[in-house]
Amino acid sequence: MALFRKKTKYFKYSYERTKAYFEQHREIEARNFLKCPKWAKPEYDENGRYAEEPDGLLPLFDPRRQQRFYREGQMAAGTIVQANELLFARGKGDSPATFIYTQDPFFLQNPEELICLAHELFSTKGDDGFIPSIQYVADLLADEAGRYFHYHLPSNVLENRDVWLTTILVSRDHLPDNTLKPEIVYPMLILPDDGPDAMILPYWYWQK
Repeated sequence: MALFRKKTKYFKYSYERTKAYFEQHREIEARNFLKCPKWAKPEYDENGRYAEEPDGLLPLFDPRRQQRFYREGQMAAGTIVQANELLFARGKGDSPATFIYTQDPFFLQNPEELICLAHELFSTKGDDGFIPSIQYVADLLADEAGRYFHYHLPSNVLENRDVWLTTILVSRDHLPDNTLKPEIVYPMLILPDDGPDAMILPYWYWQK
């Protein structure tokens, strides 16, 4: 998995205008629903039970949960920590990615600081010798097949600012140009749950 490639031009949006627009248009359309990728679909044994532990993202594709994102979800700002390299190029497959997100006014007003934080977190991946709270994050990132949701980053190293680490599904259909772009702070929808808790707000809600 990779963090960022070169900087690219991308669709610019206003977080506040996007938030206001979304609040006025919470009705869910058919194109809003995330499609379950083949790799996330569980296999069953002859007794109709899971043949193996299902992917941690599987609950995300429950239509009832997706409806909750639009009915109850809150807006946040999020950015990439690490993602499958295939997502940075045109293609057809959707893949998971690790994001951080926040509603803290400091990061909303200084989005470059959130991107810097993502860089710093990625730099810990696979390394050791950190304080326990950061070592835990480094170990999470080293497990690229792992799924983790709604993990509150240690506030003692963030000046008591609230930032969460999570696994999301990157849906190409929800992105301009169907690709994930570097150095972007994305508008996101979040649920305060222990399961899949975040998704990128589809681009047709983004307002300049």
